[in-house]
Amino acid sequence: MAGALKNVGADHQDTACLFEIEERIEAPVNEPGVLVSHGVGPFLDDFAIVATFGLGAIFSRRAETVRALTGSEGRRGGRDSHHTLLSGVYDETVDVSDVQAEEFARFVEALLALERRSFLGAMRAMRSFVSGLHRLADDPSLAYTLLVAAIESLAQTFDDYEPRWQDLDMRKRVDLDRAIASAATDVQEAFRAAVLKHEHLSLGRRYREFILARVDGGYFRQTGLKGRPVARWELEPALRLAYGLRSAHVHELKRLPDVLTIGAHHNEIASVERQPALTFEGLYRVTRHAIRAFVAEQPKIESEPYNYQLEEAGIVSLPWAAQYWIGRPFSRPSEALPRFEGALEILCSQLMHEPNPALFPDMRPVLAEVERLLGQAPHADRPAMVCLYILYNTQIAPAYRSPGHEAFIEAHIEEASRPGPVTLTLVPLYGEHDDDAWSLPDHQNALDAYFDQRRRANGLHAPRLVEAAMCLHLAEKYRLVGDLDSARTTIARAVETHPGVPALLALEARFNGEAPIDWEAVLLPPAKVSEVEGGMA
Repeated sequence: MAGALKNVGADHQDTACLFEIEERIEAPVNEPGVLVSHGVGPFLDDFAIVATFGLGAIFSRRAETVRALTGSEGRRGGRDSHHTLLSGVYDETVDVSDVQAEEFARFVEALLALERRSFLGAMRAMRSFVSGLHRLADDPSLAYTLLVAAIESLAQTFDDYEPRWQDLDMRKRVDLDRAIASAATDVQEAFRAAVLKHEHLSLGRRYREFILARVDGGYFRQTGLKGRPVARWELEPALRLAYGLRSAHVHELKRLPDVLTIGAHHNEIASVERQPALTFEGLYRVTRHAIRAFVAEQPKIESEPYNYQLEEAGIVSLPWAAQYWIGRPFSRPSEALPRFEGALEILCSQLMHEPNPALFPDMRPVLAEVERLLGQAPHADRPAMVCLYILYNTQIAPAYRSPGHEAFIEAHIEEASRPGPVTLTLVPLYGEHDDDAWSLPDHQNALDAYFDQRRRANGLHAPRLVEAAMCLHLAEKYRLVGDLDSARTTIARAVETHPGVPALLALEARFNGEAPIDWEAVLLPPAKVSEVEGGMA
């Protein structure tokens, strides 16, 4: 189903294999287009993962990877030898029987028949599994973690696990139960449901249950196993410990216990503090079994409408530059904030004399929507709508300004002048409104509020130039009233907001309160300082 894998090596020392594949490119339907090859590299990499997983041997299109993992280095034994920690996988030669070949072909066929969502989940799990095999030679603790993560990724996406109150950490659960003991039963139930909804509960339990649900009696009846296979009663506590070892490595960088990093004669189980623990042999087999069972049990389909273009090689998903989208009309007041953010980016591109600076698109259709929607807009959305209107109509050439913009700005100038995180961004350009200048406490509160909302995904993210300019504008106000300590603190905030600007660092170093703080002279190229407009229309 995926092509043909052939041995082409001349002898046992030549590990070359040939993977033949026919790439079929889907043509556009009822529209012009071009055919672009996915390229052979991604197919080779993906099939190397499938072959390594399915055949239990190292495959890679990078010969040096195969040589490093299968060569004689590391065969000396002891805790550092991946050959002794996991048998068969790192052998230089692999004998594949007809039965194994047919079994592998059926696995690939089942894998490709999965719904796309399940296929991608299986590939992610196998990729983590194979990455663990690659890391075993140099970092056994990381390798163990990656093998656990392979199943953890499936468990969190495909197990439909419903957390229970008992899954909550016992110490937290006892304290919460005590706190709500006097509440009515329905209140207690609602409280517990609210807590469970927002807690990431029992990831270890989900990991264990995912595997245990797929380990049937046949798992313990396999023949031909070397060493000491895991017993049924040992599996659950061993999986519990495996997840604990994974967490100890992720959160505390703890190494695996010594007994797990020394070859155990192919035993699948060892003892750590009198508790059963999966060796690499045991973790390898149970992880591989669970992934294969997942592939086998998922629904199979003949075809599925699916837009896979963003998954093709060489395709990346990145945000559009602001000038290509902020001019599109919108229907909801909340859409004004990202457009205002984009307008600030365009303005900064021009102020900094960037090569081929961004240009404002014709935003008159957008601003017509602002005029139409402002009256019914929620209070939280209004500042961005008004500030967007003002910024465009005071920075663009007169011929491209909105009809009647002077009257609209005059009618809403008060709203644009109230201290707040959004309106603050225009203060360095235009200053506070003459009839209602901001007090120092109001100005400081607005700056603090801006940086507080800046941490949120739905907040205004102004360019660093604007953020530093806001800080320096406030620092100058502090200087004028003689509060030099606050001025220095605010200058330091500008430095840490816009790191790496030599003029900012120089200002911080030489500031003594005597010379005015001119944000334009500090932050803008010299040729641009005189071009910044200083008054609001």
